[in-house]
Amino acid sequence: MLSTMHKLHFCQSSLLRIGNGPGLYSVGSYSDFRELCHRLKSGDSLAIQEAASIISSELAFPEDSILVPMPSHLGYATDMISLAECISRMTGVPFLDAFQGNSRHSVYVAKKHGQILTAEELGFRLKADIPDGLRPLILDNVIATGLTAYAALDVIPEAFVIALAIDKDKFVSR
Repeated sequence: MLSTMHKLHFCQSSLLRIGNGPGLYSVGSYSDFRELCHRLKSGDSLAIQEAASIISSELAFPEDSILVPMPSHLGYATDMISLAECISRMTGVPFLDAFQGNSRHSVYVAKKHGQILTAEELGFRLKADIPDGLRPLILDNVIATGLTAYAALDVIPEAFVIALAIDKDKFVSR
């Protein structure tokens, strides 16, 4: 198996490898992208274009990549599908809405109410097969604690998770 660094062909030194475990990558720190992440989450079209431009310029996507947007707390991809579409237009990398999850409170709202969600409560599962020969890149806006990223990797272990930002103060490595 090729090394993770070789697989993604990084072209900028600002791309951050998160932890020592599976392929979790972020373009930058949440503190640097906080406002953009909030605008992106609300579906702001200018924020989607800006985030897509940043991610597209920081990664040289391999020819065998396919973007897989992370589902939201609604159980299906919302803002991430818009981001995947925009990145796809900029890079030519295809995307596939292959993930679904349980409808639930967001991880943020759950934490505010003293609840810690589990991977089982997220309920991630494939609703479409990843085409043979394509390398899945699960797309998310922020990796905070790592809960959703790790739950996604439990479903697609060969995938990489790429995000605009990582919250280094909250992230917990497996």
